Amino acid sequence: MKVAIVGVGHVGATLAYSLLEVETIDHLHLVGRNQGRLEGETLDLRHAASFFAAPQTISYSTVADCRDAQIIVLTLSQPPTSTDRNALAVDNGRLFAEVVPQLARQSPDAVFVVATNPVEALTQWTIELSGFDPGRVLGAGTIIDSCRFRAALSEFLHVHPEDLRAYVLGEHGDSQFLWLSGAAVGGVRLEARDIPDHVIESTRSSGTAIFRLKGHTSYAISQALQLIIGSIAGDRMRTMPVSTQVDLGPEFPPLCLAIPCVVGRGGVERQLRPRFTTEEQEKWLASGRSVAATLGRIHAELG
Repeated sequence: MKVAIVGVGHVGATLAYSLLEVETIDHLHLVGRNQGRLEGETLDLRHAASFFAAPQTISYSTVADCRDAQIIVLTLSQPPTSTDRNALAVDNGRLFAEVVPQLARQSPDAVFVVATNPVEALTQWTIELSGFDPGRVLGAGTIIDSCRFRAALSEFLHVHPEDLRAYVLGEHGDSQFLWLSGAAVGGVRLEARDIPDHVIESTRSSGTAIFRLKGHTSYAISQALQLIIGSIAGDRMRTMPVSTQVDLGPEFPPLCLAIPCVVGRGGVERQLRPRFTTEEQEKWLASGRSVAATLGRIHAELG
């Protein structure tokens, strides 16, 4: 399977390295404008690949020469200037408008995976630009936020993170919410009152703290993307909270939010519908309003 990574900055390069261990990928293709940088990354990755059991073919090109990919990962972005993920909505939307239609034409059977912020708005924008079925376009969503939630809960409960089912849903941004009524350990549901405030605060603030300390995030988001890509490439049918198009009712435009989904070879194979409390349902709709506003800015500026 051929995977193309479009935009090889901190996240794209880290992701490329992490994908070397995914044995269902046999061709990794780096795409961007700085061909010198891409050549250097390609050579470095080829050397690293020699340490793995099944070395992949690793190549690079411009967007114009990226063809016949089965998975296209969008990690291109203008440099972030603040912790506000929505600040670059129009600028990054413009980048997407330049490359997504061409990529879609050249790889008509691909699945798009969106990592660029604001991820929910740009996932919907990619659906519109590509003309693809919404199931074949998904965003990184709140996998990384859910990872932070589980990490904090794991430390508090002294339980391995993999034994926890705990999700952050909605928007990968300020309107996200912790699905407290759905949290469980070992199949036993946790009561919301038993989840302390410091766990909730750690979940919400850790991403901002990382950005302020090092200027970007790369490792955790790359692992989140590897989870998505590995499930698509291997048709693993893993469940995870990815950004996908949802129906919030007639008062909302088509938009994407992060919700637990089954991810396989075709992208989002099935959405799972959580049972929300009344308060959580209001937070779900608030996330929808936030994404709709950001998407509206993109539409107003870019058409």
